[in-house]
Amino acid sequence: MVNEIKGLHSSAVKSLTVANQQQTDKRNATAQRQENRSSSVQYVSLTDTSAKLRELEAKIASQPVVDTQRVENIKKTIADGTFRVNVTRTAEKMAQFESLLATKVGDK
Repeated sequence: MVNEIKGLHSSAVKSLTVANQQQTDKRNATAQRQENRSSSVQYVSLTDTSAKLRELEAKIASQPVVDTQRVENIKKTIADGTFRVNVTRTAEKMAQFESLLATKVGDK
């Protein structure tokens, strides 16, 4: 018998058996928790705002990046030689751009 191993008392064998059983119980409990987590169903609900944002995102994505009609009109006026540059507006926009480059992020 196991409890008759030379040098081991029956109390030592019992304590080893109890310790072994505790380890097995811990492993089983951990496995059960993992199984419960993997089998639990999680639901996600979207708010009205989220649904509207997704709808707007889809609409924006379907829009062209460039106004092709405007580009064609500009090409036509350049080809005709009738394109006029508004130098004042161009200078203002360049100055705005330069000031944006000069500012640091967060400074206003």
